[in-house]
Amino acid sequence: MDNSPSSPFSFDEYVLLSPSSINHDWTSRTICAIIAPKLAVPLLLRGPFLSHNCLVIDHESRTCIAKSANYDLLNPPKHTPQVKVQIPSLNEIQRVRKNVVKELKSILNDRHKINEKNTTSETPNVAGLLRRRIDTLAFIEKNKEQLDRLDKEMRRKYEDRFPNDIPHIDQLPTDIVHRIKLKDPNKIIQCR
Repeated sequence: MDNSPSSPFSFDEYVLLSPSSINHDWTSRTICAIIAPKLAVPLLLRGPFLSHNCLVIDHESRTCIAKSANYDLLNPPKHTPQVKVQIPSLNEIQRVRKNVVKELKSILNDRHKINEKNTTSETPNVAGLLRRRIDTLAFIEKNKEQLDRLDKEMRRKYEDRFPNDIPHIDQLPTDIVHRIKLKDPNKIIQCR
């Protein structure tokens, strides 16, 4: 490092780093790399880096294999095989398009027939609607005393949660555990 090995030194800077293979087929997890000036090599990677990225080193066969990707960092492949995608001809595209349109038409026709069978007349049953509403009103009128009694019981049971007169906001208590503090409406939102 320095010419004087006995001089004290400290490392107080680091950088987030994600080393990758030369051909960028494999990239490590992000690490905190401590910056040490005047090193003999540009980057030192030791045990924690190897274990964090699941790397296995075999010194005899000179390999460093990433287990997750089965990739040898010291012996990368000479070339990466490229997958050739066959581009369909214009006639093939038109034939497929016609088949899709034909299939959609047949499915939509079948659905239309099913919907016609299941739908009733488009005019609503006014007499039925009126009868249901009259029955509801009759039930309310018939059971008015019971409904009023239930209403009074509920109001009495929960009267502490629903007071008749709500105090002004300045008079509300501030020592409540679940207080909701609203955002400042005048605050300027800054985008990145």
